Amino acid sequence: MNRINGAAKVQLIRLSMALLALFWVCLSAKALADSVWVVGPPVAQVSAAALEFEKTLVAELQHQALPSHSVLRLQTDSLTASVHPPSLVVALGSEALLSLAQPGLGLLPNTPVLCVLMSQQTYETTLKRFKAMASQAKDSPLRALKLTALYANQPLSRQLALLRLALPKAQNLGVLWTPEASETAEGAKPSNSLLELKQATIERSLNLRIETVQAGAPVYKPLSSLLGQVDVLWALPNDQIYNPASFQNILLSSIRAGVPMVGFSAAYVRSGAMLGVYATPQPMARQAAQMVRNMLVGGHAAGAAVAPQFPKAYEVGVNQAVARSLGYTLDAAQLQTRLESLERAP
Repeated sequence: MNRINGAAKVQLIRLSMALLALFWVCLSAKALADSVWVVGPPVAQVSAAALEFEKTLVAELQHQALPSHSVLRLQTDSLTASVHPPSLVVALGSEALLSLAQPGLGLLPNTPVLCVLMSQQTYETTLKRFKAMASQAKDSPLRALKLTALYANQPLSRQLALLRLALPKAQNLGVLWTPEASETAEGAKPSNSLLELKQATIERSLNLRIETVQAGAPVYKPLSSLLGQVDVLWALPNDQIYNPASFQNILLSSIRAGVPMVGFSAAYVRSGAMLGVYATPQPMARQAAQMVRNMLVGGHAAGAAVAPQFPKAYEVGVNQAVARSLGYTLDAAQLQTRLESLERAP
């Protein structure tokens, strides 16, 4: 009897170990199958703000939004085909989106793709390039991906409302423009199009002055012409105009002309733009995580139901030194409170 009991115990132990091994195999397979790819450049190339966004996003996905999914951080320069395609992809920037167009990644049709860390204009321009690349690829699933975005820039209505609150006497707004800024993806709503800009300013009884900067041409001449006509230089996201090589010259020219610049990022306000409204990394990452959750609820088909969004949370920034030098007294906290009250009003 003892021998039988001993043999039974050995068999029971072996069976338990086999079941445990099978459990871990199944769990691992499920984790790979139920995965979210976060695709971006190598971490060493990521800015501090983008890195903070990414860390917050991954933490939100792992612990709150998607505890049942594994989150895989993949680099744009080392993407390879996967045996287990992801349930969803988050593309960190324009290069990350374009990297998904390479053949052989094994993405399934209708896979949701959330694009982040891009302005609306950059997203739509990149989307046009992505569709052109996907149309040439042999992988037909690329043409059926469900793409959407969380824009990094603020809606025009919010920017203009802040301008009205901070500079009520300003009537003439100046914008530098490029011909490329009017190019948008097929079927997408134009981003900051001239028509949209003009309509938004007319609704607020403001005059819009525009100077065009040709691709590759110096910005100095159109900038000088514009500064002589306007009360405010309104900077809109456009890498052709506002970039590390040009920003300081644009800023110094506006200050010398006594024309305040309204920027679109915290970095620009710190560097000398008098005023700005912008999203910050952590709240934007939490909004992105919620969008991911919404896209996955109900399966891949739910991806089509999530329209692109602007940041819900934002901050108003004031460069006090520049404001004082130009003769303005502005309180960032007070402006933010008034702006939030306006947006809550029916």
